[in-house]
Amino acid sequence: GRLTNAIELMRQVVIGYEARLGAGHDGLLKPTTDFGQMLVRASEFAEAEPLLRKAYDGYRIRAAQRSSASRAKARDDATERLVQLYEAWGKPDQAAEWKRKLAAVEKAAPPPPR
Repeated sequence: GRLTNAIELMRQVVIGYEARLGAGHDGLLKPTTDFGQMLVRASEFAEAEPLLRKAYDGYRIRAAQRSSASRAKARDDATERLVQLYEAWGKPDQAAEWKRKLAAVEKAAPPPPR
């Protein structure tokens, strides 16, 4: 019951943030990702998928617009959450697709400073 309660509270948080900040605001990315992850844990895959994809798109755009290690890490974390979603959902082809995206980004990334 605790997960169900947490999901309902998080749903209200995301709705409230969206109403206050606007649908495309950066401040929605983390709560949307967290909410999607909660839904994955509850096996609510169909509801989680659009949230996690939306967060991934937002992080990808932000990382491209304003290059920084923290934005790139957030994008990679969002990609990993999509891999987890599709693995838990029993969709190995989609999981493999997102793993390839993650590997491509990691391969293209410059080496960390020494």
